[in-house]
Amino acid sequence: VLKDYTFQTGYDAARRMLEKPGRPTALVCLSDLLGAGALRAAHEMGLLIPEDLSVVGMGNLMASQIVWPALTTVAIPTVEMAAKAADMLLDQIMGVDVSPEAVFETRLIARESSGPAPD
Repeated sequence: VLKDYTFQTGYDAARRMLEKPGRPTALVCLSDLLGAGALRAAHEMGLLIPEDLSVVGMGNLMASQIVWPALTTVAIPTVEMAAKAADMLLDQIMGVDVSPEAVFETRLIARESSGPAPD
């Protein structure tokens, strides 16, 4: 279980997964910093990205664009999500019945760190 979403945590977790027999051909990370750490681990282990391993992050942080190879990521509308949460909180304070459901559109930004599964 991850305790934080740092570069080092992504690196350590990726090393553990990639050292096991039957290693994965793709890693989907819960943040771009975790993904950047996973890219570093794969590189140090001699794996080619994306030929041997695809890596995807989440958040579309600046880090996803400046790592090499550029990290495929899922853009998450965090500003819109925060605004909706604040509106819902204010409604609850005012006694308005609030539905906890909200739908937000995410977007996959394909970059150089992902590709077809290896044969």
